[in-house]
Amino acid sequence: MQRIISGILFLFLICGCSSKKINGQKENQDSLSTNKPQTKIIVNKEYDDKGNLVNFDSSYSYYYSNMENDSTFGDTAYHSFQDEFFNSFPNIQKPFLDDMFFEDSLLTYDFYKDDFFSKRFQFNNKRFEKLFEKMDSVKNKFY
Repeated sequence: MQRIISGILFLFLICGCSSKKINGQKENQDSLSTNKPQTKIIVNKEYDDKGNLVNFDSSYSYYYSNMENDSTFGDTAYHSFQDEFFNSFPNIQKPFLDDMFFEDSLLTYDFYKDDFFSKRFQFNNKRFEKLFEKMDSVKNKFY
């Protein structure tokens, strides 16, 4: 009789532990689907000598902290965008910058001045603006 009772207690113990694991997994999944942002509100007030409110400033910020739980989504989205970006702008790296700063045949005079790169940047500012507009349009189209 003792063996039967101890066997039944042992079965209850095993079933209870395994159901705890299943419930814990369900709680984790539920917390991911109903993740709420962490909110931070800062209020700054200034008063004059008479106690009147003179200045009032507040900031409200929030962020979702589930990136550690769902980091694969963040990584995949970033890498997908990165692939699309470099497909749209294949010359964005070294060849583009070489063209940007070293395409002029009269650069030997400017090269030995102290402000070579800043002057080149000023000369090519319109080109950068057009490039940035194209880059933003690719990002906005992707997201």
